Parts: sequence; structure tokens; C-alpha cells
Amino acid sequence: MKKILILTLLCVSGLWASAQHERPVTSVAVCAPADHSCFHFLLSGHQHSDLVDASGYASFIERVLAVSPETKALEAELEAELRNSRVGIGPENPEAEIAYFIKRNTSFEMNVSQGFDFPTVYVNRGRIARLSSDKSRAAHSSAMRRLAGQAQVMYIDAIYYNNLVTLLALSLKNADHLVDILARQLESGDATALETNKVEVLRLDASTRYRKALVERDNNLRSMRRMAGLSEDFEVADTLYPLFDIGNTDDFVARAAELDYDMQGASIDTLIAERQVRLARSEWAPGFKVGYRLNMDAKEPSHAVLAGISIPLWGRAGTMRAAKASREAAHRTAYARKSDLITGLESVRASYLSSLETLDQYRGLLRRSNTVELLNKALEAGHISMLEYLSGLDIWFSTVESIIENEHDAALAAATMQLCLTEF
Repeated sequence: MKKILILTLLCVSGLWASAQHERPVTSVAVCAPADHSCFHFLLSGHQHSDLVDASGYASFIERVLAVSPETKALEAELEAELRNSRVGIGPENPEAEIAYFIKRNTSFEMNVSQGFDFPTVYVNRGRIARLSSDKSRAAHSSAMRRLAGQAQVMYIDAIYYNNLVTLLALSLKNADHLVDILARQLESGDATALETNKVEVLRLDASTRYRKALVERDNNLRSMRRMAGLSEDFEVADTLYPLFDIGNTDDFVARAAELDYDMQGASIDTLIAERQVRLARSEWAPGFKVGYRLNMDAKEPSHAVLAGISIPLWGRAGTMRAAKASREAAHRTAYARKSDLITGLESVRASYLSSLETLDQYRGLLRRSNTVELLNKALEAGHISMLEYLSGLDIWFSTVESIIENEHDAALAAATMQLCLTEF
């Protein structure tokens, strides 16, 4: 906003002057740095209801997680992965063959056989399949969390745009009014061309910023409607940010790390790798084969029972070394993942606390700065020029703008922290 917002107070100075003493232009439900207990968790689950209130933050996220195309795709992907994890863990298919001998006395021979690996092979394969299913579920939960994150960013942005558009609309309205006043004063000689030109530029800037904010708000709403399957008349009327339950930020990193599904998936990978080593070791045990043979010649049928053993002399060469290498890679990947996770969580926490601290500083600066009422009195008394007056308002509105932006940043950081502590 910067330059354009200084025009807002020229027609409504009394309203803004009183608001300056009590609160900023808009309010956000974030706490002061010394108090983190005022957050309240609104996202209670993602079970869809036909009576969902789509205008609310929590209800919007619930709806997205219930009906969005992304959700349906994730559910289908999970189902496919769970089924694939059970493929190939049982014995091989039995074999059957019939031989027809052409000679003077025609005869037939039928063979049926079934091969089996050593029992520990099936035990390890079954365990790997269960671990793979657990990893698929963790990956699905992680994807659902990311989807919820996209939804909450959209909604928080919608609140921000509501406040921004309202403020810019008021700024533009007052810019138009001021241009009219200065145009008349220029004709009477009470205003200079420099002052008039400056306000003309500011009005153009205000108009441009207002139109841009409208486009950004509408684009965000379209994305929200598509994601949640809502009609074209869906709007977000909220102007206050939701409250979030993040508890004590001092132990946030530890709690969030425990609930990180990507980290859980990396840990499962290490368990799978360990089982792969055991599987490779068990596959060196001999396999078995049993069968039945029926021979029917022209004279008398004969029966036979078959039994065999397979000795893995060459087919498993290098399997153990590959499994151990995969195990080492899985452990290193999990360690790296944990390190990156901790760094990311600490960054989110630092961003949140920094936003709160910055908010506190800007609000203090706002209380210490010249009020609009004082600027108006100085202008009326002739103590300052119009350009000095505009410069003073610029400082005041720049501070307000910074408060609005930091409220938005604090809300996003708090929402991210809350999401890291939410189970899916």
C-alpha cells in the first residue's frame, strides 16, 4: 500500500484517529510473544457432512478433505498400493503337464508339481508386505496433510484479501475525493500543480492496486471453489483469522517430529531394509518341490510321488550384498530426512515467533507515531504543507500495512504449526 493508503484519512479522519489509539485496522487472533495459550484448534476432523458450513475455515478444510478430486485420487492410489503390497508373497503357481507318447502302444503321462521356498522366506515376505502397507498409509496421511495445508493457505489468503480489498477500495474512494478538492483549489490558487500532480499519481496507483487485489482475490476464490466442489456463489466473508491450537512452542519441534508422516515413512524404509537382509539370508536355504506322476500305457497305469530340493548355488549371488547396501542407504536417508525435518520445523517456529515480535514492534510504533487527528490539526493551522501532510500519513499507513502483512504471516505460520500437530 505505502503511498496510496495515505489518502484514506482525508475524508474519514475521525474514524481512523480513534481506531489508532485502540487497535490496528484489522485484527488477527494471534498472541503476543509472551503468551501462546490463546490459540484454539478449530479443525476437529475431516469427516464430511452434507450440512457443512462452507463459509467457515474448519468446515472448508473438512469439505476439501472429503470431496476434492485430489482426495479421491489419493484414496484410489492408497487402495492400489495396499493391494500391490500383497502380490508375490505366497508360493509359486503349481505346474501341470501331460505327455502323449506316439508309438505302437500309445500311452499318456501326467505330472503335477508344486515348489516351496524355505518357510522363513514366507515369514519375511509377509513382514515386508505389512511394512509396505504401513508405509503406504503414512504416505497417504502425509499427502492428506499437504492437501489440508493447501486448503488452509487459500482460506487465510481469502481473509487477507478481504481486508486488503476493503482498505484499497476506501483508499481509492478518498483519492478520488481529494483529486476533486485539489482541482478546485488549483483553479482558485490555493493548491500548487506539484500537489495536484502528486495526488493524481497516487490515485492512479490506488486504482491499479485495487484492481490487482480484486483479481487476486477472485483467482483465490476460484481455486477454493474448484478444490472443494463449491458453486460459483461461494464467498468468504471472514475478516478475522481463525484461532490455532499450537500449545507451548518450546516443545513444538519434538512433538511435530513425532507426528511427521514422511519421517515415519523413512523409518519404515529402514525396517523394510532390515527385513530385506533377512529375506536375502533366508533365500539361501534350500527350496522344496513335491509332485505326483501318473503314467497310463496300454497295459496298466502306474503312479509315482515326486520330491525334490533346490540348492541356491548361483541364482542368489550378490543378493545379500545388495540388501545390505540398501539397508545402509535407508538408514542414511532416514537420518538426512530427520535433519531436514528438524531444520524445517525450527524455521517455521522461528518465523512464527518473529512475526509476533514484529507485530508487537509495529503496534508500538503505531501508538508512538503522530495520529491522523494531529496531522489534520497541523494542516488546518498551516503548520505543515500538503506534501508534509501526505508524508506523515504515508508513515502512518506504511506502519498499518506492515501490521496487516505480519498478521497474515503470523496466521500462516500458526496454521502450519497447528497442521504439523494434527493427525490424519
